Amino acid sequence: MIAAVLALILECGTPSLARSQNLAAGIKTGGQLLSQFTGSEVVSNSSRLVVGPSLEVAVKRGFALEISALLKQLNNHSQGRMLAPCKCVLQINDLDTTAHAWEFPLVLKKYINVRSNVRVFPAIGVSLRHTTGDTRFQTTFESGCSFCQPSSGTVNPSSVLNPWSAGPVMGAGVDLHMGLLHFQPELRYAIWTRRALIAVSNQYAVDILAGFSFGR
Repeated sequence: MIAAVLALILECGTPSLARSQNLAAGIKTGGQLLSQFTGSEVVSNSSRLVVGPSLEVAVKRGFALEISALLKQLNNHSQGRMLAPCKCVLQINDLDTTAHAWEFPLVLKKYINVRSNVRVFPAIGVSLRHTTGDTRFQTTFESGCSFCQPSSGTVNPSSVLNPWSAGPVMGAGVDLHMGLLHFQPELRYAIWTRRALIAVSNQYAVDILAGFSFGR
């Protein structure tokens, strides 16, 4: 599916990419409508804010290519309980992850005129995501035990997160423009082939975005 979307983008977007008069640059901001994490044991302590720069290139027959760099936080806390190695008390494992992800969606838009300064558009494309972060753990016990000692430290990032992932994105929005100024509210849906944080991240994302740009 990703390969088919890329082929469509290249077919429609190859001509006229170098013309500066076809460019519009700006910023996107908004929020995430779905929870970033799955499972009741995971508690998110990060903002759902989405923000980042964007660049759009107008091509033929009302099509346009847009690439963005969107930043999201992925901070969370989880706790697990299990029988300690001594078999006499419960062991409590606390994990605190501080992470963020940069998403780089490349989408093809098709603008449809509604009024002189109003256009609607569907969008389809692919997105690449890079995730970085660290996780600290703390192990404690419900009551004293001479055989079990509390411990803390950091977790190897490769066992907690997937640094790179990709997936298809699609959406729709409205372009309200006055001269070279554009305001674009948009709803966007993404499906990730790999979880950003192994076992706990949601593979589906629904974002509501507002784009502000200048150009073309």
